[in-house]
Amino acid sequence: MSMNTTMNQTDAIEALYAALDSLLAATPTETGALVFTHCVYPSRVQVRVRVEVLENGGFLISDEALGLGEVLSMGPETQKPGYYLAEQASRYGLKYSRGAVMVEVDSAAKVPGAIMLVANASKDGVLRTSLAFEPRDIASFDYQFDRFVRDRYKDKFRPGVISGASGMQRKFRYIHQRGNIKDVRLNEPIVLVEPLMPGQMSIAVKTQAHRDIARLKIPNLWQCLVVDRDVDDWTRSDIALLEQSDLQWMEFPKLERELPRLVA
Repeated sequence: MSMNTTMNQTDAIEALYAALDSLLAATPTETGALVFTHCVYPSRVQVRVRVEVLENGGFLISDEALGLGEVLSMGPETQKPGYYLAEQASRYGLKYSRGAVMVEVDSAAKVPGAIMLVANASKDGVLRTSLAFEPRDIASFDYQFDRFVRDRYKDKFRPGVISGASGMQRKFRYIHQRGNIKDVRLNEPIVLVEPLMPGQMSIAVKTQAHRDIARLKIPNLWQCLVVDRDVDDWTRSDIALLEQSDLQWMEFPKLERELPRLVA
């Protein structure tokens, strides 16, 4: 237990473990628990929920924006990828904030029920999105990269938002930082990777967002665009446009070799 944990939190954590015992598959953490529920996203990934004990002895239950990560992995053509997650959160009496479905309760006895509400809202929001938009091409590198990250690195990467040098908030699907990320911490090491598809529009959109972040000159930021010319049909003009961005980019096989040393 951390030296910074208050007596209220210590008592609440003990009450939490007692409430979860034999009911759900829970993994203890320093400030609560990770719970693997019986809910499953359309991708067949199990819905995981984090329970965090607050300083006042209450409990925050959240899907940690994993539902949003599932939505983004589908690649829906929309400016509001979290629309149906927010809709389902509201339907279940929950909050949707910064991409996460969440709720706060005041007693350990309410935690198991809150976990199932969050898990179901997250799952249903992803399902509603999958029904509203055409699924992404499973033969594309974008899809294959997403499966690679999920299979190889489990929960090491997650979606997040970084405000660029322009002041615009940029959303990214694959951000890695040590510990339990709620907000991206610019004063700590960041790994930011993004699969890139050929085509003038795709390249322009992705490189613009990444240049906006690069201009911040964040210390300890490892930023890279990833391509796979064995899967996608890259032309010379596509590669030339990418090289003009002055951003780091590499072929997928090289990234496979690089990531293990970057992601603990």
